[in-house]
Amino acid sequence: MKKRYLVIILVFICFSSLVLAGDIPESIMLGENKGLLIGKLSIQADMYTIMPSTIMMGEVLAEEITVDKFDSYYGTADKPLDGDIIVAVLINDHQIDDSWVFKCTSEDYKTLKLVSERYNIVERYEKYINDGEYFRAQQKLNKNNTTDAIETEQVLDTNVTVKDSVNKLGTNIPGIGISILLFITFIIFIVFKRTQNRGK
Repeated sequence: MKKRYLVIILVFICFSSLVLAGDIPESIMLGENKGLLIGKLSIQADMYTIMPSTIMMGEVLAEEITVDKFDSYYGTADKPLDGDIIVAVLINDHQIDDSWVFKCTSEDYKTLKLVSERYNIVERYEKYINDGEYFRAQQKLNKNNTTDAIETEQVLDTNVTVKDSVNKLGTNIPGIGISILLFITFIIFIVFKRTQNRGK
């Protein structure tokens, strides 16, 4: 009987985490990565080089970014080719999120199309890019960072990232809420079952 309860708890925890996996386009707007860019891919023997053409978020000063090779683009089996135009999330100076890199049709953020299966998450991402939402998110972060610096009278080093106030502790508020709700539901279920068993 205890094993059954344990399995139910584990299933609830797993599903509550998986439900939130589709928020990647929105989570990029929090500015927790080094940058979001459009660039041209150049293939060397053991590395890739990205030449950024448009920086939508973050501060990327390098004219070329050398990264490890990746096998394919998100939502397609296309293999990277020399000269491909890509949209990538830069995690640090020499690392991109290779599970979320897209081949695209143009370097113009207003008109580019992401080459991918047309999943809802991809369509949202493309719309945010085309509408300039990532530029606005960066402006908001810059404004918040400036306001925070003035309020606390601290001089910020240019390498320090001040996170958005929505998530200062790095917690997943919706995930915690869902987990608490599932836990309460589970407790009610146990109490109900026990009162049923006592009545027999």
